[in-house]
Amino acid sequence: MKDLLAFLDVGGTALEVLAALAPLVLFYAVFEAAYLRSPLRLLARTAGGLGLTYAGLVLFLQGVKVGFLPVGAEMGKALGGLDAQWVLVPF
Repeated sequence: MKDLLAFLDVGGTALEVLAALAPLVLFYAVFEAAYLRSPLRLLARTAGGLGLTYAGLVLFLQGVKVGFLPVGAEMGKALGGLDAQWVLVPF
């Protein structure tokens, strides 16, 4: 249950993804208004795709933060504590 609650705490990740996608959306909006002038149906599909992209990135990055980063940190501690630190070179 603790892991599920940690995974569901996506507020910070959602803001990071929003900050990453905002310049792209702004650029597209300016380009669309100035040059493309696509039909409304295409704009609606583009907005839906953007929403799915946002949701997918949030879920993926939250999964990485909860699942892979703690494992990587533990591996780093274990490898950093070895007497033979030459093992770190290939990593």
